[in-house]
Amino acid sequence: MSSRRIRQHPGENVTILVKCKCGYLAINRTSHTPGNPNRKFFRCRKWNPKQSENPCDFFVWQDIQVAIEKKKQKYKVLISGLKMDNTRFREENFSLSKWNNELQELLAQLLVGNLQLENKNCTEQDLCTPMKEELDMIRARLGFVESVVLGLMLQRVIHVHLQLQSFV
Repeated sequence: MSSRRIRQHPGENVTILVKCKCGYLAINRTSHTPGNPNRKFFRCRKWNPKQSENPCDFFVWQDIQVAIEKKKQKYKVLISGLKMDNTRFREENFSLSKWNNELQELLAQLLVGNLQLENKNCTEQDLCTPMKEELDMIRARLGFVESVVLGLMLQRVIHVHLQLQSFV
């Protein structure tokens, strides 16, 4: 199967393969009618103007077909980008899952520590200080993990928003 290299504008070449309804590679012709002088088109190889009934009536203007091919190419690039995004999002989901597990573990430790602190009669300050310091460290780590998770989620939202804007 051969391809047709069509020059649309100076410096712009578009290679397109046009198949007709019957599966053959369509041929490229130029219109010489008063309504479409010198306008290029594709038609089926089997088409014969001398026959009243032709086996295939495929016909498309070249400029329309080129526009369709450019759209197809744009969508292929977009789909490829979305597939890469999907892979990246799966990896991020795994990472978020690990961060979420750590978040759950820290919250459980904080809850247990707070309950222990409440049940302990801390009349002497020295007895409760180590426990309070440990809880402060858990709270700090919890804050860090929360900020990481929120940052990752915000990054994803921004990325999706930008993708949608480029699509429109």
